[in-house]
Amino acid sequence: MITKIRVVDCHTEREISLKKSVLRDIIPFAIIFGYIGTESSVSSVDNVLLFWFLLEVGTMLLNEKRRALHDFIAGTVVVRSDLNDIERENKPEEDPPSDQS
Repeated sequence: MITKIRVVDCHTEREISLKKSVLRDIIPFAIIFGYIGTESSVSSVDNVLLFWFLLEVGTMLLNEKRRALHDFIAGTVVVRSDLNDIERENKPEEDPPSDQS
């Protein structure tokens, strides 16, 4: 974890699924691939992507947790992380030692 941040589910704060990961990034790809094969010019694609970017930044600036629009779509949030938190989350639950007297 070089950046010491990670993306987690906004309700459980656990690692996100592949589905949520795809949902976070699908809109820009859908915009680009939606224009492939059409008569639209490159500038119209640029304008739509610029509009998406402005929506992302505007959403991020207007909420307390700084969640961008793609975070709301996927139900995720970016959090600061410590290596110990990651190790703790990935470690399997251990049974407490039993008293064998």
